[in-house]
Amino acid sequence: MPNNHRDIIAALAAWYSANSSWINGGIIAFIVAMGRAMFYGGKFKASLIDGLLTGLVAVTSTPILSPVLIRTIELIPGMSGVLTETSELKIELFVFAFIGVVGARALREFALARLRKLSGSTQEGQNNE
Repeated sequence: MPNNHRDIIAALAAWYSANSSWINGGIIAFIVAMGRAMFYGGKFKASLIDGLLTGLVAVTSTPILSPVLIRTIELIPGMSGVLTETSELKIELFVFAFIGVVGARALREFALARLRKLSGSTQEGQNNE
């Protein structure tokens, strides 16, 4: 049966080859987040949802965070050119794993706190005057 679908298998292999860092990074973030949630006593369904959300956040935010992290490290005095031999894939895998450890719930709480601070409102929705 696989002999009849060589084009589909070749297309899937080419797609995976072109996007393997994103796919592997999303899987890493999912597994780390799910393991973290279950380790701290979470239920399977909640940890599965947290893992999926964390994987999606990691895949969508890593293209922004990786270059920012590299440039920030290279701006430190004495660190110029340190990451030139490090491939960007290794930095991306670090960011994927870091986001997986932090988790979707902590990222959501951080983002909401930051938005509240920027808007000047309290948790009840009233303005600070």
